[in-house]
Amino acid sequence: MACGYEVHLRRIAHPNLVFSRAPLCLCAPCSIPFSLVFSLALCVSASLRLPVPLQRSGRMVRYRLYPAKDVAADRCVMGEDVKKEQIALQLYTVRDVAAQDFVGMLRQVSEIGYRAVELAGFGDLSVADLRETLDKYNLRAIAAHVAYAQFEERASGVLADLKALGCEFAVVPALPQEYRADEELLRAAAKNFNEWGALAQEVGLRFGYHNHAFEFAPLPSGTLPYDLLVNETDPALVNFEIDLFWVQYGGADAQEWNRRLKGRAPLLHVKDMAAGEARADTPFGTGIMPWDQLLATGEAAGAEWYIVEQDHPQSSLDDVRTSLQNLEAAAK
Repeated sequence: MACGYEVHLRRIAHPNLVFSRAPLCLCAPCSIPFSLVFSLALCVSASLRLPVPLQRSGRMVRYRLYPAKDVAADRCVMGEDVKKEQIALQLYTVRDVAAQDFVGMLRQVSEIGYRAVELAGFGDLSVADLRETLDKYNLRAIAAHVAYAQFEERASGVLADLKALGCEFAVVPALPQEYRADEELLRAAAKNFNEWGALAQEVGLRFGYHNHAFEFAPLPSGTLPYDLLVNETDPALVNFEIDLFWVQYGGADAQEWNRRLKGRAPLLHVKDMAAGEARADTPFGTGIMPWDQLLATGEAAGAEWYIVEQDHPQSSLDDVRTSLQNLEAAAK
C-alpha cells in the first residue's frame, strides 16, 4: 500500500518555481529509491509539514509533503490556480524609476512583459495623456490606489478619473495614521467606505481597501481593526485587496483570511517574505511564503487579479522582472 503522503516539488536554486504536475508517492512500496537518511527526513517532514531539502544533480530541490487526504480535499499545487492574464504590477514598486521618468517607467514595465498595472499616482500626466500612454505601451490599468484624503475631498472626481482610465477598481491603499488604533475613527472609515462603494457602483467601478499589518493588532477593546472594517462594511459595496505578505507579517493567517473573505477579495497582492528576523519583502517565489496554499485558497475565494508589489525592492525593475517570471512559471 502507498504511504498516504504526496510530495510537491519546488526548485529553489533557480528563479523560477516548478511544481510537479502529478503528485508522487515516496514510500518504499512505490519502488522509488531514496536513501535511509532522506526517508527519515521525510518522516519528520510528514509529521511537521516542513520542507525537506535534497541536493540532486547540482540543483537544490525542496520537497514538501501533504497528507493525500488534504491534497485531495484542497488541491494546493501551484500552476493550477493562476492564469497569466490575471497578473498585474502595482506601480508603487517602481516609484524610484517613475520619479525620474514616468513615461519611461511605463515603457520599461511593458518591455518586461506586464500587460496590466495598478496605478499609484499619475506622474505629471493628465488623465487623457495617461490613458494614451497606457494604450501606447499595451498596458491596462485595472485599478488605482488613491489616498483616503483624496476620496474625502473629491470622491466623485476620483471615480470619474479612474473610469476614464479604464480601471475596474478604486482602492484606498491605507488609512491615515490617526485612524489605526482609534475604534471610533475606524467605524467612521467603514461608513465612508460604504458611501464611496455606492458611488463607485453607480459609475460601474468596484471599491476596495488594501491592508497593511496594523489591521491585525488588537484595539484596546480586543477587536481587530480588520475585523471591524470587514464586519461594518456592506459586502455588496466594499471589497478587500488582501496583501498576503502584510497579513502574515501582522501575525494573522493569510490562508484563513482568503477563506473568510470569499467573494469579497478580487485582488491579491503577492510579494514574498525573506527568512530571518527582519522578514523583509522579496520578489515573488524567492522567500518563505506558502504560495502553493495561498494561491489555491485565493483562487477558490474568487481572486481575479494577482498583483505583484514590493514596498522595499532592492532593484525595482530587476525585482518585478523576477516576480513576473516566477508567477508566470506558476500560472496555467
